[in-house]
Amino acid sequence: MTKFRQGVLPVKYLGLPLITTRLKKRDCKSVTVKWTNVCLPRQESGLGIKSLKDWNQALLLKQIWSILNDHSLWVQCCKLNLI
Repeated sequence: MTKFRQGVLPVKYLGLPLITTRLKKRDCKSVTVKWTNVCLPRQESGLGIKSLKDWNQALLLKQIWSILNDHSLWVQCCKLNLI
């Protein structure tokens, strides 16, 4: 059924080596993936992780909107001292 011999443990499981000693560079295979591919939706074979650049830009724009449209004490202080 399986390709493993009886009495012998597999060397790798889910792509990770199963060893009892410290991992060495030769035990692991290096795979590089572009960040743009990681940020793709899962339907497009990505991981669905949000782009940090886009996330940061959205939060900065939200902060600017809050400063321009809010009348709280913190915003009034910012307008007097910073703008």
